[in-house]
Amino acid sequence: MTENDIHRITQRLLYTQPSQDSDVAILLGNAMCSGDIARAAADRFHEGRFSKIILCGGVPQKTRTLLHRRVNNIFRRHAVHGGVKLSIPLSDIFASATEAHHMRDILRQSDVPDSAIAHIDNESRNTGENFSFIRNHVLSSGYKTASVVCAVFHQRRALETCKKWLPDLDAMTVPVYPYKIAPDIWREKWAQIPFARAAMQGEDYRTNESNPDNYYKKGFCVPVKIA
Repeated sequence: MTENDIHRITQRLLYTQPSQDSDVAILLGNAMCSGDIARAAADRFHEGRFSKIILCGGVPQKTRTLLHRRVNNIFRRHAVHGGVKLSIPLSDIFASATEAHHMRDILRQSDVPDSAIAHIDNESRNTGENFSFIRNHVLSSGYKTASVVCAVFHQRRALETCKKWLPDLDAMTVPVYPYKIAPDIWREKWAQIPFARAAMQGEDYRTNESNPDNYYKKGFCVPVKIA
């Protein structure tokens, strides 16, 4: 990648939005960092930022991949990681559950009551299904505002997919930085961290309108102007 590519991708995908309270949090599971997403949501729940939570994701946790990455992180500390240990909790690695059920377990461990979990989608396999499968629940519950909690590299496509399926829902994204990588390190070093680089390039491919095979043309999401 060129420096121009890195700058463009950073500006397009690593945006931040003003933090706001919302009616509900929608947690988009990620087989590589669902635990981080749930813990971030638990923190915001205890801060009173929302009172209800929807969990999405039917993909099993990628145990072998996460374990391999943890072992590599222990024995291979590269300077390009900025001295940050890419920590992956053992509880995430050996979770024999889908994304949604793993996040539910993490929320329980974080003292979030079951009464706060309004809906669990344990079947969806991609972002489009995340939102299409919860659409009826969101509409019937009358939610007006939502916080979409997801991995930072996923947030633009998540918001734009939400807008396709729930155009009247006032949604904002809450980015989660996987494996405790600080936001400033992520912004500066992501192109030098293999898993981050692959994730960002993949999202850029999907949501880059100059790509003839982008997700807008496929009808998977709709462009959203993000301030």
